[in-house]
Amino acid sequence: MTPTTLPPALRGILLTDPDALAPYATASGPFRATPQAVVRPRDTEGVVAALAWARDRGMDVVARGAGTGMPGGNVGRGLALDLSAFDATRSEPSGPGRVWAGAGATGAAIDAVARADGRFVPPLPSSAERCTVGGMVANNAAGARSFGYGSVRSWVEALDVVLADGTEVRLDRGAPPPPIFLDLLASLAPHEPSIRAGWPDVRKNSSGYALDRFLTHGSAVDLLVGSEGTLGIVTRVLLRLAPAPTTRHVVLLPVPSLEELPRAVEAASRAGAAACEFLGARFLDVAGLRTGGDFGDTVGDAEALLMVELDDRVHPPTHGRAILHALAKEFRRPLLEASDPARAAALW
Repeated sequence: MTPTTLPPALRGILLTDPDALAPYATASGPFRATPQAVVRPRDTEGVVAALAWARDRGMDVVARGAGTGMPGGNVGRGLALDLSAFDATRSEPSGPGRVWAGAGATGAAIDAVARADGRFVPPLPSSAERCTVGGMVANNAAGARSFGYGSVRSWVEALDVVLADGTEVRLDRGAPPPPIFLDLLASLAPHEPSIRAGWPDVRKNSSGYALDRFLTHGSAVDLLVGSEGTLGIVTRVLLRLAPAPTTRHVVLLPVPSLEELPRAVEAASRAGAAACEFLGARFLDVAGLRTGGDFGDTVGDAEALLMVELDDRVHPPTHGRAILHALAKEFRRPLLEASDPARAAALW
């Protein structure tokens, strides 16, 4: 199918053929909604024009990256705004340990730029080779290392955003937000006690808007991260990077019963774990990890397996190993562990 070229002001490609729309009707989750059209803008001016084009036609707009998100925020029946062309990534010259990335840049590409400077992107999800940073910001993504490093929200320093009326704004964590967000903050202030009274006290929360963080810090960055494109279209992201650990140690801890799981997670926390992944009994069965080799000897009849990674972010890995070994002794279970980079990667 030959795409229809948009009017020059829209600076991109318009797709309306059913075959071209089909890939945008689904994502990694179970939800499905075929858009009326797809626009692939080449630049911010194209995003502004596409929003005006959609407004003129009464169409909802859904920002779209690689479609790896599962909750459904990346599918809709209006205009799908494909930001894959916004894929430029570069180190930030104004300060070390930061990187600017277009919304269409993959997590892996950003991490490659970071590692060339001896740093890395801690909250990368497992889909890093395919997911885009715009999508990561949209759903406040987090991977295995969110246990120790936090989710994407904690690492976003600034956002370039196009609002629904086409206004372009830069939201900087260290600067006052634009007036529209100050007005919102003022309107929320009378309701702050009731908002906080019901707010869940959890390590990571990607459900709804981060009103708790917004009320505390007044930063529109906190509000936009996790908003699934409903408050604005993110075109560029400034990420803070972490020094790459010099030492990593992976531990597989079998947990005899789910009743013991809280103790195991608490031990991982005391150990200063950078990463902590839970593998339940069904996964262990389906993956065939109960039989044969080192995995079979370690897993046995355990109801769960914790995969813990220790690094030198807080303590040397020896500190955490002692805590996990003590718990394994209580559980009367053997550990499977590795410090060798190749062996640790193989365990992952």
